[in-house]
Amino acid sequence: MKRVSVCSCISVVIAVVVLVFSVSAGNTAENNYELYIARGMEELSDGRHAEALGLFQKALEMAPNDTEAVYYTAIAHTRLGELAEAEELFLKIKESDSVPAVNFELGRIYYVKGECDRASAYLSKYVSISDDESLKDYAETLIGNCGGADQAADEEEPYRLSITAGIQYDDNVIVEPENPIVIEDKKQSDSMAMAYLAAGADLLNKGAVKLKADYAFYQNLHFDLNDYDVQSHKISPFLEIDLTEIIKPTIGYSYEHTFFGDDVYSKVNTLFITINVKQSKDYSTDLTYKYRDLSYDDSEMFLTNSIRSGHQNIFGLMQNFAADKLNGDVYYYYSDRGADEGYWAYKGNRLGADVTYRLMTPLYVMVSGQYTEERYRDDFPGFSEQRSDKTRQYSLVFTYKPTDRFIIYLTDDYTNNDSNLDTFQYERNVIGLLLTYTLL
Repeated sequence: MKRVSVCSCISVVIAVVVLVFSVSAGNTAENNYELYIARGMEELSDGRHAEALGLFQKALEMAPNDTEAVYYTAIAHTRLGELAEAEELFLKIKESDSVPAVNFELGRIYYVKGECDRASAYLSKYVSISDDESLKDYAETLIGNCGGADQAADEEEPYRLSITAGIQYDDNVIVEPENPIVIEDKKQSDSMAMAYLAAGADLLNKGAVKLKADYAFYQNLHFDLNDYDVQSHKISPFLEIDLTEIIKPTIGYSYEHTFFGDDVYSKVNTLFITINVKQSKDYSTDLTYKYRDLSYDDSEMFLTNSIRSGHQNIFGLMQNFAADKLNGDVYYYYSDRGADEGYWAYKGNRLGADVTYRLMTPLYVMVSGQYTEERYRDDFPGFSEQRSDKTRQYSLVFTYKPTDRFIIYLTDDYTNNDSNLDTFQYERNVIGLLLTYTLL
């Protein structure tokens, strides 16, 4: 009897010990899970997405079917651009009413992938069940934009037409920056109305080869300095070739005819080739060559304009980039300009950058800067020295885009031309309010 009692006591003690360790291990596991989620959310909010993903995956290993772990692991994948992995996880919990944002995330994934029917379905559901007004507005914007993007992806519209009109104020009216009429003590400012029409058509589409043509018309009308009104026409047919998924050449020609007042000012023929090399969906490089034949006409204001006629070779390199809220380009161009008279011929370098930042949909800001240096070949008459210009240009543009078809621009453009010859030394600032409406 004593032996039986001792065995029974030992069994009870062992059972109690096992129970205590089991409860302790369970509590530890639960604490570790919560710790992984909490630390992962901290890493996510600080922008350390890879670290956050590692922590969420540990939590997911401990609770493979837990909605919270699945959701945050998927979120980390989206922040890293791993959409396929995120989609798979979001689909596992898409029916969960406890996380309505799953519908928004799936809708955004399908928006990026161009699957607009699926994007619209999930985003619409999110709008109907969410209380987050800012995200609901963004979801509705994505629905509208994806419809347009999807249509363009399926079949590009064969015609393009937009009209820009507005008012500008110029504190130093200059007709032609390369050949300005500048007399600083008689600096003239004026306001002007302007209109710009841009049209285009797809003439031929044979698989990888597309023949297109663009036409542009520009007209400004000064309020007081009517003799300074400029009108120009430019037509440009070009051929796009999808050589591979990475390389896309564009070959084309353009003809530009410009009037100054009632007189013909210039006629410019240009042959060009641009090769776009795509590194990723966010980065690409443009290699450009242009040959320009320039013909200038004499007029009452430019009595010897024709001696500037000649040719120009331009070589360029541009790096394009894009991010979540940021896109732009950095570029460099080399120019070799010939002319009938050597003092109008020059070699030049141009370096610049354009950056556009989305402040909030639909408000954007663009900042650009450009530096140009031109060294002329022969001594300029009356100065007995060669002309050398160093030009700095800066632009600031605020863009408001309430719809896909309507855009409002507030612009400020500043130019400082630092020349060793006083005749070509000038500063200029142009501000404007412009409206663009896209008809096609």
